[in-house]
Amino acid sequence: MVERNSVKNNRVKAQKRGPIRYITLLTALFMSGFLLFQIWRSYTLTFQKLEILDQAKEEVEQLRLRNVELVLMSEKVVTEAYIESQARDRLNYAKDGELLYIIPEELLEDPDLNDYIDSLQYGYQPVDTKPPDVLTEWLELFQFGI
Repeated sequence: MVERNSVKNNRVKAQKRGPIRYITLLTALFMSGFLLFQIWRSYTLTFQKLEILDQAKEEVEQLRLRNVELVLMSEKVVTEAYIESQARDRLNYAKDGELLYIIPEELLEDPDLNDYIDSLQYGYQPVDTKPPDVLTEWLELFQFGI
């Protein structure tokens, strides 16, 4: 009988502890899962920040190189030869005794450009200077438009 009472008492105690044990176990599992999630989140954020840092380092390096190029160019820009070359290229200036050729953009796409330039340099032939026929010009305007 003593054994039966002790077995009954153990069962009663186990039944009373059962819900508390399960609640404790579920709480421990939840806390473990939460901590694992926070570790994973921290790892991914750290990895993203390292990628951003690497990109920033690359950008800084490129900007430093660009800065060096600009410093070298600024030293070159103040020279007389550079100013003269820019005036020739951008403003179409020429020295006395030089011929200046301005080639239209649509002619640059022409495959016969080299032949045209050679004809200008070596075999210049004057362009026909007779005035255009006004009637023909008006008819072309009405027929084809502008």
